[in-house]
Amino acid sequence: MNPVGRRTPVAHFWLNHMAEFPLTTSCEISLASYVLTSPFQEEGPIHRSPWILGGIPKGAFLLRSLQFMAFMALLNVAAGLAAEPLEGLIIPYRQVEVGAPVSSFIMEMKVKEGDLVKTGQPLAQLYGKLEELEMKRTKAILERREYEAKGVKNLFDSKILPEAKALEARIELDLARLNYETAAEQVRLRSIPAPIDGLVVERYREAGEAVQAYQRVLCIVDFSKVFILCSMKPDGLARVTVGQKLPVSFPQLEAGPTLQAEVAFVDPRADASGLLRLKLLLDNPDGRIRGGLKALVGEPESGKVRPQPSPVSNP
Repeated sequence: MNPVGRRTPVAHFWLNHMAEFPLTTSCEISLASYVLTSPFQEEGPIHRSPWILGGIPKGAFLLRSLQFMAFMALLNVAAGLAAEPLEGLIIPYRQVEVGAPVSSFIMEMKVKEGDLVKTGQPLAQLYGKLEELEMKRTKAILERREYEAKGVKNLFDSKILPEAKALEARIELDLARLNYETAAEQVRLRSIPAPIDGLVVERYREAGEAVQAYQRVLCIVDFSKVFILCSMKPDGLARVTVGQKLPVSFPQLEAGPTLQAEVAFVDPRADASGLLRLKLLLDNPDGRIRGGLKALVGEPESGKVRPQPSPVSNP
């Protein structure tokens, strides 16, 4: 039989048996390639041809050629199965640029870079002497209105004053209370509190400097959790769902147990290079994981799929 005619059954045999061989090491790949081509070794006398590689037997040459082809094909399949982990970028769970709520100048900076702060903790104090005086004035007016309203109510209950006078006194009391609350809010705006728990990483202003409304003063980051941003090919989208756990390791940290990060978001849009953005959330209670570390994101065990042989029948 013409050796060239043996390529078609070799192809069908390889497609039907490629999933039976482990593809973890080069030795196993070589063994698989040998086994795949062994059914097609010629029996009987070996035909020689003086014009093929200086007289190398046809059967041996064909066998080695088939083994090499099978080896390269299996090597490509193994490379596809043993996908490299995705490299991720670490970013903080939350990052807030804290600004001044009103225009003023800074009287005191109460924190420095590297300080841990709690929600509501004062970060800076703005000038607010005039606002404090206004609050005291409106508070005095409120106390007087409360006293007057109490007296008018007693006279109205005794049927000495008409209802219109009692209503007028109550309205005056409500207006005085609103004026006091407005003045108190103006005083509160002169203090800049921490909006989140976190770490102060940058101070943009110092005591004595003027700031405009909404101009940033400090930056706070929250590393109690971290996000891992990485890019993946669209063909991996079917194996990743929101809420799924993926193994994550950090080569730059000391060896430890592999952590599990939760898929928080999968961007359905592709960037200019055709990759999708994957966002994972990882707990970081001890704060060991910081921005700038390299994260390696692997696939879940249940997500590793070995290709199945095509249903091709031998002619």
